[in-house]
Amino acid sequence: NELGMGKVIDKIRTNPKISNGDLIGAVTPADYLIAASVSNCGGYALAAACALVKSDYDDGDDKEADSGADGKKSIEDWLEVCVPSAEHETKLLNQCVAAACRDDVISGKMKANVDGTSFKATLSCLQSVKDACLGGNGDEVKTE
Repeated sequence: NELGMGKVIDKIRTNPKISNGDLIGAVTPADYLIAASVSNCGGYALAAACALVKSDYDDGDDKEADSGADGKKSIEDWLEVCVPSAEHETKLLNQCVAAACRDDVISGKMKANVDGTSFKATLSCLQSVKDACLGGNGDEVKTE
């Protein structure tokens, strides 16, 4: 969550809502900053942006069976390649909890959440990112 926030360190240091911003603010900048309160959601957005770019620049050289007749993959295909599925994220989180990972930022307990946010909300974010790429408005969000 902190990597790249040096790009806006002055705003962090002077924001009255951030206690000790001058002490806790990360100083390493990024060329392009993706600010996300839940790191996984920022990662989903970055991966989805890669899928959009890839679909725009797909030259049709990919003759795999899941490509169209012209060899080009659809945006749906690229989202499947670049962005994890809800099933994959669920399996990964369950493996983390089984391995005694602790992600609950408040209690320190082993819980199936991400950055202190419920996993249901994380899956909703994942679906919203995919919907946005497909031109949807997010009303049809599924949380499995």
